[in-house]
Amino acid sequence: APESAYDSLRQAIVLPVRAVPLAVRSAGKPTSDPVREPYMSFRLRDSLLLENSFRQGLNIMVFSVFDSLPRAVRRYDTSPFDSPIETGHDGYARECLAFLRDSVRDEEIVAIAACDESFSRFQRDGLFAEFKTLLKTFGSTRADSLTVSTSFAFIGSRSYRRLTAVERIAPAGSVVVATADVPFTWDSLRVTVSTPIARRWQAIRCPDVGQVSLRLARRDGKGLVDTISISGQWQPEDSLEYDLLSIDLRASTASPLPMFTQADLFFEQRPQVFATGIESLNAAVLRGDTMVIEAEVMNARFGLDSVAVPVQIVVRDTSGNVVTTSQALLTVGPNAHATVRSALATESVSRAITLELLIDEQL
Repeated sequence: APESAYDSLRQAIVLPVRAVPLAVRSAGKPTSDPVREPYMSFRLRDSLLLENSFRQGLNIMVFSVFDSLPRAVRRYDTSPFDSPIETGHDGYARECLAFLRDSVRDEEIVAIAACDESFSRFQRDGLFAEFKTLLKTFGSTRADSLTVSTSFAFIGSRSYRRLTAVERIAPAGSVVVATADVPFTWDSLRVTVSTPIARRWQAIRCPDVGQVSLRLARRDGKGLVDTISISGQWQPEDSLEYDLLSIDLRASTASPLPMFTQADLFFEQRPQVFATGIESLNAAVLRGDTMVIEAEVMNARFGLDSVAVPVQIVVRDTSGNVVTTSQALLTVGPNAHATVRSALATESVSRAITLELLIDEQL
């Protein structure tokens, strides 16, 4: 996962960030050439989202933190001209206040461009002070400097802590441009994790949030059955085996900034490679004959690679003394068993012996 996917302050996995340049242009008074030098525009990287000299009033774009396409585009005719609603705007000063106050979510990004005496209606309706106070909640520090014909270009957010508000003001109405590298997040993230080596899964408890889940592979005795995503409390089926594959995060309008802090895993531990048995293949061996010893090892990993396992077969007499040892390097495939055989000459061996198989279970 990218480095920005880990929030060290919150000790959590979060959606990584991609910075996208956003430029907002505003002119509080008409320019000398409205066609070549438009009153207002919104440009995201190399894409011109909106450009016009005749959208008088406040032009607003709202972005979700995980989507560089605007969620909402609004124009409120707050100029002194009182054009009817049928001309293609979304209301006047009071409606503008209601939209910014009630319809923009805390984490969303707001871009505002004033076009041609955009604050006249606020002043006339006695709402200018309320509007300035509302702008401050989005991070504005210069709202008190606004006048009727001020050029005002603004990019900010109520609570998205990765974005610092940017604003440009020109009291005389000349053209200003506010630019910011907006930290949009990815819309989803999958972090691959290593599966704990478990004899048996007992339960998993993870955040009960639909946008944060754990992905598991579910297998029966014949191989892969399917994959499942879980959140909240989960209980496994006894007849199946499970591999933990990844932590998945996905942004949504309801949960734009999901984060993963921890999950509690309950399982019985087992080594990744372990001895499963050792025995003589001969029911009885006459002294002087050769005894064939077979040892078996299991590789519990479900990965793609085989494992080279050093094994040691130890033969002891009834007093525990070592009679002989033999060593071998055994290659074991994933989720498989493998055997190795050793021959023991019995001329000098006591009537009763014990067999011992040693491997490195930390492989």
